Amino acid sequence: MKKLIVSIIVALSVIYTKTNAQVGINTALPAASLDITAKNATGNSPTVDGVLIPRVDRQRAQSMIGVPASTLLYVNSVATGTQLGTAVNIDSMGYYYFDGFVWVKLYNPTNATYALGNIYTTNGTLQTDRIVNQASHALTFTGNIVNAFSVAGANFSVDAANNRVGIGNALPSVKLDVQGSQLLNAAVTGAATKNALDINVGLDGFGYGNRTDNYGINMKSLSSIFPGTISRINFGDTSLGTAAGPRYLSFSVGIVPNELMYLTDGNAGRVGVGTTTPLARFHVDGGESRFSSGTSAWALSPSLGGTTGASNSFEIVDRVNSVRRMVFNDNGDVSLGGTIVNNSSGGVVSIRSGNVGIGTAAPTNILHVNATNPLRLQGLQASSGSAGTLAVNSTGVVQLRNSASISAVRATGTVNVTVNNTFTGITTVAETFDNLNEFGGNTFTAAADGLYKVDFQINYPQRTTAEDGGDGYIAYARMSLGGVQYGNVQIVKVTVNETSGAPASISATYSGLVKMVTGNTLTFDGLTFGSTPTVAIPIVGAFTLNIVRID
Repeated sequence: MKKLIVSIIVALSVIYTKTNAQVGINTALPAASLDITAKNATGNSPTVDGVLIPRVDRQRAQSMIGVPASTLLYVNSVATGTQLGTAVNIDSMGYYYFDGFVWVKLYNPTNATYALGNIYTTNGTLQTDRIVNQASHALTFTGNIVNAFSVAGANFSVDAANNRVGIGNALPSVKLDVQGSQLLNAAVTGAATKNALDINVGLDGFGYGNRTDNYGINMKSLSSIFPGTISRINFGDTSLGTAAGPRYLSFSVGIVPNELMYLTDGNAGRVGVGTTTPLARFHVDGGESRFSSGTSAWALSPSLGGTTGASNSFEIVDRVNSVRRMVFNDNGDVSLGGTIVNNSSGGVVSIRSGNVGIGTAAPTNILHVNATNPLRLQGLQASSGSAGTLAVNSTGVVQLRNSASISAVRATGTVNVTVNNTFTGITTVAETFDNLNEFGGNTFTAAADGLYKVDFQINYPQRTTAEDGGDGYIAYARMSLGGVQYGNVQIVKVTVNETSGAPASISATYSGLVKMVTGNTLTFDGLTFGSTPTVAIPIVGAFTLNIVRID
């Protein structure tokens, strides 16, 4: 009976549809293409009202092809099929409609808004390439958790909880955390400035980007062995307060970084290595600077101390052999050449207190040479004057020898003999010259070591036959070195004078070389034998003394 009633209703509906293009069930006035009115809209009737649509399992829904959009069905089992393809959203029994791409679940207990593909509740896979044309509309994602948005796992991750972005890291620790290598290809930039990377350190309301801020690029190690800073590039304004205008760029290295190199345009473009206050175009502070090329290696090294009176020194070091080759001291002393043991030692050439020493670290003269055969002069030309000659004194000092500076004495006087056979010293009457003031009384005192040429002559007078026994007398001339007779005593026979002529003089002459050292003395005297001199009538001999140093 029920089947007959339904058939009649369907038939009537068909007839009504052809007439009015609308179908009503339980209503004579359908308000839509198909209008089904509950038979019992209210009350407690047990009669079932509703519509039963096709019921299929997930595999059947997944297998359908050419499904028109808006097709509605009920999935009564998910034990078959897979949650892939058009069935990506079919994860439980329920009503699903086809949106033209996938089956979309009608059941929505949270009342959330669905989009095509249902990406808000289920995972899925694009079947083909997709392009989102935003036109003039923004596409915004909001979140409040770590890794709120990601692409291919950690390849790109947005930490919405801490406002960070990670590339290669799903847990970024800074604003932009990049794991792995990067390439900034400035070659393809279209910017007029061609800046591959712009870093701003100063902004109104935030900071001035000065030395106090000391912004920079930090390089570090996260290893468990010696972790921490490796190096840092620092930059900004040189001011410690607001901003002064001059800029700086510095480089730090080490776990506790120090600014080992500092550049600034605030001091005529000076560069500091080991100092942030360079005082010259290139200022190195803190130790040795090395220069090398191939097998050649040299160093410039400031150091403390030095020679007597010096506080600091500067060394040029041969780093191949690790020895000093030149040392400058701040008191003006210099050591040059050879192996210089330390900054207070001498070299082949040593300058000390304005004196230059060669072979000695303690020069006593303007030029002090200490060596075997220390001086060779090649290419000397003949002198055009008579200035003198060079001589070396007993201490090795080279001096100019001329007529005024040579050790030379000429003296004349008499020997007044009043007692026979007794040596009597000479009595100086006059000195023609005594360049070095070496002669006095009857004594010559050597002013320097050397070889001396001595000529001593006494002219003894002839006497009459009434004197000296009538046969003349014997006369002597003697020289003593340090009180001891030097060489032979010179002896002559003084005869009586000719009866027809005036008395003449007979000379007793000593001539020879004497080697003396500084302070040695020479004394001179005469003697007569076989004579009869008296105080009243003495024998007076005139002497001439010439002494000259010849070495």
